[in-house]
Parts: sequence; C-alpha cells; structure tokens
Amino acid sequence: MSDIALQDIGRSLHLLKVEPGTLIYQTNQPAIGLYLLKWGAVEIYRLSSIGKSLIRHRSAGELFGYVSLMAKPENGRHQTQAIALTASEIWFLPQAQLRQLMGQYAEIEHLFNGLLAQDLNAFSVRIAQEQRRIQGLQSYIQAVPNGETIIGNSKATQKLVEQIDRASATVKPVVFQGQPGTGKTFLAGLIHARSGLADQPFAELDCAKLPRSEEGRFNTDFLFGRVGKEPGILELMERGTLLLNNVQVLIEGVGKPLLWRIIPASSTTLKQV
Repeated sequence: MSDIALQDIGRSLHLLKVEPGTLIYQTNQPAIGLYLLKWGAVEIYRLSSIGKSLIRHRSAGELFGYVSLMAKPENGRHQTQAIALTASEIWFLPQAQLRQLMGQYAEIEHLFNGLLAQDLNAFSVRIAQEQRRIQGLQSYIQAVPNGETIIGNSKATQKLVEQIDRASATVKPVVFQGQPGTGKTFLAGLIHARSGLADQPFAELDCAKLPRSEEGRFNTDFLFGRVGKEPGILELMERGTLLLNNVQVLIEGVGKPLLWRIIPASSTTLKQV
C-alpha cells in the first residue's frame, strides 16, 4: 500500500483502550467500523446450542471486524462476537471514513477483497466443524445448575463448598466417589458453572454403556475417536467439561492414554479440557 494511503488511514484512526473481558462487538450488532489490534489479544467467537465456539484469535497488527463491514448495507451485521482476552489497545476506523478512503485509494479495496476471501473460507470451514460438534455432542450435553448452591451450615457442608470453589479455580481432573443418586452430576455441573469454562459445553458419558468388542473389551472410539473415522467426544469437546461416569471400567488397557490419575473403584471423573 502506498505511503500516502497509509498516512491518510493513520490520520483517521481512533485509539481505543479496553480491559480484559470487554465485548468489542456482538452478534447482530451493526458493523460500525474497522478494528486494528495495536497490542493485546482478541478472540472472535460464536455462541451455539452447546456453548461458545472459537472462530479465531487476533494478535497485535491484525485486522478484524471487516467481514461484516464489507457486506451489503442491509446485511452489515456481525455474525460473530469479539472480546478482549487481555488489556488491549485497538485502532478504530469508522465506517464512513473507511468508505471515503476506499473511494480515494483502490488499493485499500483490493486489500480487503483478499482478506475477505480468506476469512470467508475459514469461517465456512469453522461453521461446518461446529455443526459436526453439535451433532456429535447433542445427546451428551447436560444442563448446568443456574443460580443454585449448596445449602447447609455443617462442617461437612462448608468443606464441600470449599472443595467446589478450589476445583472451580483450576482445570485439573476431579474424582467423585458416591452411590448413585448422591448428586455427583449436580456437583460436577456446579463446578463447571463456576469455572472459567462456564461458556463451554458440559457433557456426560457413562463409560459402562460403551459398546464392547468381541473380546469383551470396551470400545473407546466414542471417547478417543479413531484415525480416519468419526472424532471422539474429547476431540468434539475442544474445550469444556466432560463428566465420565464409571470411569474405572476403562482403566485396564487405556489407563495410560487418560494420563489423569489412578481412578478409585466406583468413581466418576470430571475432566475439564
């Protein structure tokens, strides 16, 4: 791009300073301008029926927000959301000024046409992957406790609350032990809802119900997938929380791939990925 075009663009930019967690734009919001990340990190994502779906990350020096901006005026609404992952500084170019600059410098439009083709292709691929995730995980997705808590003032109750708080602050595996009906799924959902993965899927798989091979071994393709075939639940999750009921049945033969810890008998494992 010519120096004079870059200079005119530079004079039209407005500097925005944003804190971590700031929503820069959201789905269905009209596109009002172009964003150039000066420094920091931004995540572009969509919300689906199973939670948050990453489209791509933007780092210093990269543009974003132009896919919707370059659409026809009647369709110029964002199909994704952008959020600052860290404290960031963003150069913002209002739509009207961008249109004016594009009228003056044809090279700007050529630049965006190339970027747009790349992004639309990547977006289409990602949406296809998301549909596969939704179809593959739909029967395993569990409701997450919303606004619920553990009631009680006993020492045992307070200890349980403290354990849930500690588990929510990390992504390390958690092992539950208890008889059926003692609330293991509820506790797992509570940990998920309070964790940094709350906007990701929460799924549950009963390992004892996995199909068996002719030799009587459990077929773990549902969990791990198999090269050249359908992906397993772990791959489909991408990020989120997977509750494995009766995980002890998998220890023989697949203990090493799990790489979590030795699981006690009659236990349930909560794995956040």
